[in-house]
Amino acid sequence: MDYGEILSNVHTQIFNLIRADSNIRTAKVQKIVDGYPKEMTRYNAYPLIIVHTPEGSEDDISNDAEMYEGTYTITIEVYSKTEKGMRQVADAVRNCIRTNRSQITGITPIKLRSGDYTTVLIGNNRVHLYTLNYEFKIVGGR
Repeated sequence: MDYGEILSNVHTQIFNLIRADSNIRTAKVQKIVDGYPKEMTRYNAYPLIIVHTPEGSEDDISNDAEMYEGTYTITIEVYSKTEKGMRQVADAVRNCIRTNRSQITGITPIKLRSGDYTTVLIGNNRVHLYTLNYEFKIVGGR
C-alpha cells in the first residue's frame, strides 16, 4: 500500500464493503456517508451509517526510519430512531466487516476494539447511536 494513500485506501475499502453488503441493504439503511453530512442537524432519514477517516499513530521500526508500523482505528457510527433498528444495522455492519475482512488489503486483520451505545439529540430527534471502533495495523516502508 502506498504510504501517501493509507487513510484514503483503507477508508475506501471499508466504505465500499459496507455499501455493497446485502444485509445492510435489507436493514433499510437510508444513507451511508463518508463523514458527517452537512445537514446533520436537520437530518431525518434513518438508519444512517457514517464511516469516518482512520486515525492512528506510527513508530519507526528501522534505524534509518524507512520501515514503520502504524496502528490505526476507523470509527463507524450507526444512527437510528429506534434502538432495535440501531442494533440490527450495527449487527449487519459487524457481520459485514467480520466476514469480509480478508478482502481489505494492505493491513493486518481488522478487529473490533470497542462498541459503544448512547442516545443523542439531532435537531428535534432523539436518536440511538452505536459507535464501532475497529483497529488495524500496517507495516511497510516509506
